[in-house]
Amino acid sequence: MPYLDGNTAAQLMERMVNEGINPLNNALKQRDQALAALYKDYKSLKDNVGASQGKQAEKDLEHRFTKIREEQGLPDNEIVHELMRDVYYSHEGDTLDQEYPDMLRKRWEGIQKAVRDADRAAAKKAKESPFPSQGGQISPTSGKTGGYKTPEERANELWPMISPGQSGE
Repeated sequence: MPYLDGNTAAQLMERMVNEGINPLNNALKQRDQALAALYKDYKSLKDNVGASQGKQAEKDLEHRFTKIREEQGLPDNEIVHELMRDVYYSHEGDTLDQEYPDMLRKRWEGIQKAVRDADRAAAKKAKESPFPSQGGQISPTSGKTGGYKTPEERANELWPMISPGQSGE
């Protein structure tokens, strides 16, 4: 078996690099560039389709909210829309679409009851007098007034306190 000398080994390596490794390396670079371009196109397409599907899903959900709001007779204002989104997004499960109208109705009725109860309590408190006596029994300056007096008698009694130095007679 003959030995390989240095010059022949160098020529062989140069030929392997020029005819084998470099063309393979160039082909791999071209492949990587094509894959990168395909990935970029795929990602762009996926993002566009995802955004489009998301917008359509939002439109479908808003349409469903509008239909349910009208069926339940709820007012068309922002606080009701926010309540509807809160109730919907705070629940999950396979039966959410079927249970949602009932959940929304119960929540709305609960809010209405709480507001009405608060209004009743405020009205009751407003009716209560901060003064412990009955009308016509106390004068702000002299205490007891001796019971009911006609408006003229009361005016004559109070005039000297309102206008000192003037006589009402």
